[in-house]
Amino acid sequence: MKKVITLVVLLLLLAFSCGQETRVINVVHEDGSITRTVIIKADAKDYLQFDRMAVPIDSTWQIRMDTLPGKINGEGDDGDSILYLEATKHFESVDEINQTYTHDSSANKRFSRKAAFAKRFRWFTTVYRYSETVGRIYQLEVPVANYLSTEEQEFFNLPNSVKSALLTGKDSTHYHALSDSLEDHFDVYFWNTSIRQWVSIFFDHFGDDPNLTMTKSDMLAKEEEVMSYLIENRFGENVDSIFLVSFGQPFYDAFKTEIDSTTALLEVASEPFFESLGYDMEIRMPGKVIGTNGYLLEKDTVDGVGQGLLWTVEGSRFLTEDYEMWVESRVNNYSLWVVTGIFIGFISIGLVRLKRKSSVDSD
Repeated sequence: MKKVITLVVLLLLLAFSCGQETRVINVVHEDGSITRTVIIKADAKDYLQFDRMAVPIDSTWQIRMDTLPGKINGEGDDGDSILYLEATKHFESVDEINQTYTHDSSANKRFSRKAAFAKRFRWFTTVYRYSETVGRIYQLEVPVANYLSTEEQEFFNLPNSVKSALLTGKDSTHYHALSDSLEDHFDVYFWNTSIRQWVSIFFDHFGDDPNLTMTKSDMLAKEEEVMSYLIENRFGENVDSIFLVSFGQPFYDAFKTEIDSTTALLEVASEPFFESLGYDMEIRMPGKVIGTNGYLLEKDTVDGVGQGLLWTVEGSRFLTEDYEMWVESRVNNYSLWVVTGIFIGFISIGLVRLKRKSSVDSD
């Protein structure tokens, strides 16, 4: 096994999606139906094939294509043109959206994605909640926030388009330093959790081997040693050397086949992280937004259809924890305000008349 683990490979794989931009816009209606529009800007026709798209689309959608002046992810020259695709479909419920995820054949078909909708009637108001969740890639659940400062976490959670604006804005020096610090801490998070995932896979498949004298706790206790070795070698060392140095020659010789198998299984498990095709998710709700974990857009950017919330969907967001994009909104039930007012009016009139009648009778 001569595979080299290096962050250069990671960066190259994450750059795989730079030839396209995808934005998914969900307009949520009060009856629970959703009008979904997917906008794709690409520099090659291949990205407009159904199996190369970030979300599932098929021939039942209303699709419009064009060629427009522009750039992809800000890259290119003035005067460049891009391919533009806009696809729209109305879904009667989140169940229909989830059916498309179940039968997904898009580039992100290995993602576990689910939409949810709820409505709570509170007489004077109705509260709506819509969410989309992407399931975590690794089995273990480890919050990335454990590795980041508060400011790094806030920056990490921003949509990529907002990050790009901050990195080129008036405080760009500060945000570049913050981005560099975030990348360093994310590297540690990625390798820490990958080591733990490797150990889990090894013991799931080979933990019952009678020749195995090392316990799972013993192996996990080597995590800091492995991390120190990786950092010292700038994450570019041959995998064999990691096991030789951290677990010793006898272990490596006895379980070389099992080590290779476990590493291969980890590579398969991590493919959705490396190969994810990133996209932006926008949700527009009926009424006034009262709670969300998304980035609130300016009102004039959503054509007055309801204030939009924005997230970026990419592998780094859901490596070891489910990634839920949620928003709640409130709609005033004005008709019931009127009904209630009329009812209170009748009651008030009735009480006045009753009081007058009681006064007359007493006389």
